[in-house]
Amino acid sequence: MKMWAIVAILLLGMSLLPSCREKSQMSSRAVVTAIGIDADGEGGCALSVQAVEALKTAGSLSQQEGNATKVYTGGGQTVSAALGSFISTLGRSAYILHNQAIVIGMEQAQQQTLTTLTDYFMRSYQGRPLVDMVMTRGRAEDVLRVPSAAYAVPAEQLTTLLEEAAQWGLAVRTHLLDIERANSGMFDAVMPIVAIQGEGENQMLVTDGTALFRDGKYAGELDAAGTRGLLYGRNEMQRCLYTLDTDQWGAVSLQVSDVSTRVEVSALGQSAAFTFSVSCRAEILEEHNTGVADKALLEDMSERLERQITEDIEGMLEVTIRQYGCDVLGLCRRLKKQAPSVIRGFEEEWPERLRECRYTVEVSAQVNSVGAQIS
Repeated sequence: MKMWAIVAILLLGMSLLPSCREKSQMSSRAVVTAIGIDADGEGGCALSVQAVEALKTAGSLSQQEGNATKVYTGGGQTVSAALGSFISTLGRSAYILHNQAIVIGMEQAQQQTLTTLTDYFMRSYQGRPLVDMVMTRGRAEDVLRVPSAAYAVPAEQLTTLLEEAAQWGLAVRTHLLDIERANSGMFDAVMPIVAIQGEGENQMLVTDGTALFRDGKYAGELDAAGTRGLLYGRNEMQRCLYTLDTDQWGAVSLQVSDVSTRVEVSALGQSAAFTFSVSCRAEILEEHNTGVADKALLEDMSERLERQITEDIEGMLEVTIRQYGCDVLGLCRRLKKQAPSVIRGFEEEWPERLRECRYTVEVSAQVNSVGAQIS
């Protein structure tokens, strides 16, 4: 009986060992962790991939002293052709199942539509719907080459930046699935913009606004205030920081949290009215001139915060809808659900008609004093 148990354990162990075929598959593939898409100057794609050298990586990635990736470049008329070019240049195919981010250069975004640039990843069985989508002002290849002191795979630094920035109201996080939904007509797409700061080993990535698209074509961008307004409008704001100037305490820093946004739609003749109702609370993080915080002072700060949030949302609406005609909030879709009689029969005209609609922003903010005396 013991002999049979030993044989069974040995057979199980042998079955778990990687076969020669599996090793051959690994050696014939470049395991991609990030992809950059740039313009090649001839209407095609200059593709760069950040890939892990799986067979050269000893132990787990967390045990590597430096970055465990290299950046390779290729090109082609289309994205799929550019990926296929790696077979002839590297002798290996690109394996994108572990890809974490797709970075698009500004020049390429201005020349090609999002449908053209992302269609391959949506069709491929290796394409992951939650891959991060991001734009850069320079070349995407340069973003992939930025080293990371904290992660063995630099792509993880980028995805962590996008995640944290979204949680603190500094960026709108966009996944490949969001681009697919935008391509289907649910809303116009947006993407976070990153920029490179520093030189050489001191390079680092920072968020730098939000790119706007209309029908998949690059239209313009939002600054930091407009990005906050977009997060409020989409009910995606989790928390953010404001610094307000007060008469009694000077500059006061607040942390906004517990944010909730409701959007109400009503017919207005042949047009429509949209009301954005935002509620939130905020806590005092720091004040320059410490003193006794009375109820009147807190009410004054609440009013100032309400005005600031209102300006962020109204500024976002002015840029996205009136200036660029981008339905980044999916307002036409809301119309179909909540006021179908207004849009029925005029669906093709309504993205443009959004410019003529009435927009009202109502904000209710409550500022609480933390660590200060209340009189």
